[in-house]
Amino acid sequence: MLLGQRVLIKTAKGDVTGVIGAKPPHLLTAEERQKVVMRKDMYIDIGATSESDIRAAGVQVGDPIVPRADFQILANGKTYLSKAF
Repeated sequence: MLLGQRVLIKTAKGDVTGVIGAKPPHLLTAEERQKVVMRKDMYIDIGATSESDIRAAGVQVGDPIVPRADFQILANGKTYLSKAF
């Protein structure tokens, strides 16, 4: 359930949005594709392409990470949506 979920990294510079990812399926062996991805094999993609991009975003080891669960009003204006609402 974690793969593909949006998260917020709470940094000293402010919130940084990311998405939980793992090794792409086309790079996995047939055996690896059948296994559940372990948490240790996941990462958070913030769109950085270098270590300096990560530093510029303010992301540091140990920063708290929380699920991004936006509150939304649905089309009829009377129904609401949010995670575990």
